[in-house]
Amino acid sequence: MRKLNKSILISFSIFFLMFFIPSPTSFATNSTKEKENYYVEEFTVPLNDENEKLMKSSEVSSKVFIKLPPEKWTIKGKKYTGETIGKKVLWKTSGDPGITISLAKSLSVSTGVTATFGMPIKEMNAQIGFTINKTVTVTNTGSYKVPKKHKGKKVKKATVEAYALYDNWSYKVYYSGIRTIKPEEYKGKGRAYKPSGIYFKKKLHYK
Repeated sequence: MRKLNKSILISFSIFFLMFFIPSPTSFATNSTKEKENYYVEEFTVPLNDENEKLMKSSEVSSKVFIKLPPEKWTIKGKKYTGETIGKKVLWKTSGDPGITISLAKSLSVSTGVTATFGMPIKEMNAQIGFTINKTVTVTNTGSYKVPKKHKGKKVKKATVEAYALYDNWSYKVYYSGIRTIKPEEYKGKGRAYKPSGIYFKKKLHYK
């Protein structure tokens, strides 16, 4: 009788486990992701002025103001850190298959810095190497005809977005004068940026 009860208990336990544990097949089916149905192309249009990339790391001090005690701002360790794409969409359009989209655009973008740490703008302009908060116009020409088919797939529409391209420099600001006890005080690190061109992103949406 005891052996019979034990056999019944084992059979019930096996049935319980088989009923509540999900099968590997159902788990794999639920984890399958759908493929995204579009294609992205990218290209850039540079500015003609590429001289800023050749700027060497420098250490230039401002002139001492006529004050008691004298006050001086200095930028040190200026270094070109590369090109980045802006996050803001400057221009966006779309078109159906067969439509020609004009890419002849003049877009306005500003130069700038992430922080001045109290340094006068005129002094910073002289030491950074360009005018901060100056508007630069970036112009592009040309057009793009939306294809009816792409890579064997029918195209539903195309969208084009334009972003600014920036050249970037890192720098460190130092100060000496009435507001510090030390001969020279480190104020902080910042980033200077200047437009270098336009970044276009074309997206083809398939049917």
